[in-house]
Amino acid sequence: MSMKIFLSVGKTSTPAQEDFVRAIEGYLQANGFIPQTVGRTYFSSLQPLKTIDTLMNECCGTIILAFERLYVADAVERRGSAQSNALNNIKLPTVWNQIEATMAYVRGQPLLVIIEHGIKSEGLLEKGYDWYVQWVELDKSVLTMPEFLGVFADWKKRAEQYYTAKLQSVPAVQTADVQLTPAQQQHKRLREAIETFLNDSELSTLCFDMNIDYENLPGEGKQAKVRELIAYCERSGRIQELLENCKGLRPNVQW
Repeated sequence: MSMKIFLSVGKTSTPAQEDFVRAIEGYLQANGFIPQTVGRTYFSSLQPLKTIDTLMNECCGTIILAFERLYVADAVERRGSAQSNALNNIKLPTVWNQIEATMAYVRGQPLLVIIEHGIKSEGLLEKGYDWYVQWVELDKSVLTMPEFLGVFADWKKRAEQYYTAKLQSVPAVQTADVQLTPAQQQHKRLREAIETFLNDSELSTLCFDMNIDYENLPGEGKQAKVRELIAYCERSGRIQELLENCKGLRPNVQW
């Protein structure tokens, strides 16, 4: 099975950074994951925080990969106070590492933090929280080291458990639905599953593959589009075709 993983990583600035990110992405893919990064593999017209929120809801775990974004040769901490402190050779990652780590933690997602040696340890990118922090050199040989292999194996297990729990969270037909016909119950469950497991882009692609004009479906927003798509397929006798296409996109979901 292929599971989406949110990979929090800034835009690369050096060949070493890019090579390491590609190595991480390849390793994840080899282990049955689909790494997703806003602005790298996933794009949206929504504002950044909304885009992150939408994408993270589709993922079963998060990896924070923090490397140098800003280098400060000399700085002063708490300037003008009795606690003033001179700082030298400070390396800071993108602030989005901190934001995305927070969003993943609030969701209860399995979190794996990988940080380049020399990065300033602060916020959620330091030891002492509910996740393991690995400090590494930006070299793909890290991926063969016992420490990385052991920590990754544990994180992978928890990500798979999170994914399984997410699949099982699709609401079953409630007692209040007993008045619905079998066909209505099927459509309700199909609607809930599409809303849960397909993002806007995948929903648009689904319509394209079925030669249905997504933009002309009545209503605004994902829920309205899903509802109208199912209604259209019901009227045109294409529910089974819709179901098969959904299975093709998410074969591990109980459609």
